[in-house]
Amino acid sequence: KFNEYSFCMSHAASYAQLSYAAAWLRSHRPLEFWVAALNNNQGMYEKRVYIDEARRGGIATQGVDINRSHVEFSLDSGSIRTGFNSIMGLEEKAIASILAARPFESLFDFVCRCPMSFPNAKSLVLCGAFDFLDRPRPEMVLELSASWKRKKPMRVPLVKDFTPFERARHEFELTGLCLPMHLLELLWPNRSEKGLTDSRVIRERSGQFVRVAGVLDALRLADTMKGETMEFVTLEDEHSVFEVTLFPTVYRRFAAVARTHGPYVVEGVVDDNLGSLTINASRIERREPATRITPADVARLGKGWAVG
Repeated sequence: KFNEYSFCMSHAASYAQLSYAAAWLRSHRPLEFWVAALNNNQGMYEKRVYIDEARRGGIATQGVDINRSHVEFSLDSGSIRTGFNSIMGLEEKAIASILAARPFESLFDFVCRCPMSFPNAKSLVLCGAFDFLDRPRPEMVLELSASWKRKKPMRVPLVKDFTPFERARHEFELTGLCLPMHLLELLWPNRSEKGLTDSRVIRERSGQFVRVAGVLDALRLADTMKGETMEFVTLEDEHSVFEVTLFPTVYRRFAAVARTHGPYVVEGVVDDNLGSLTINASRIERREPATRITPADVARLGKGWAVG
């Protein structure tokens, strides 16, 4: 008989201890807590979700900087500094070369003293690693292309800088992070549909119908006692993360919808179960994103989701 509940007791006790420690750290050492959580990253969420939550708590995350970043996320003057290992495809030997040769005074200084592939160097420019030079990123890409093989300074024409949305798209494609703005704003900047609200109203609308937009953070499938499949979906907008439940009837209609970042519009009634709020969905629809999502993003995204 003891075996019927001993595991449940030990499981609950160990998770309670871990939860208490995590809650204390998040409250009293939030900066260190979020850096550790980002570097551990053993949960089902993308790192972007942690950064958004830290931002809502007043903690800023800075992008990759060629002279200030480390391999992983780190502390930097009261904020989180993105590490080199966040850049898709950046090789370990390239990171080692950067750390050994820096500091760099200019882009040409970097070209001369830091051996790596051209695609790796271009990724560093496009994700903002040389923004400390206060030059347009397209101009730096041109200089990089012109001087890469010749290893001598080349004059390039003045080029107009990327728009904030173009910069954010490049950073998202290369790192999976959207630091200048929330991902929902990047994918759906002008949300003006009739009746559409945001996650802030969910707590005030228990038992009421709502239409809320968000990007996909996580999803989990489950079986009911009757053996039918249902789905729990975690969405997020600029203000908070919110939960959505697709019961079997709704899941059968919309099972194939929520499989990318989105954006999505969910309709349903807010259910309050002992203070835990969820939207019992009657419908979920995907909207066409304002910026493209590359196959690499979809592959990265799928690693953290419990699908199937």
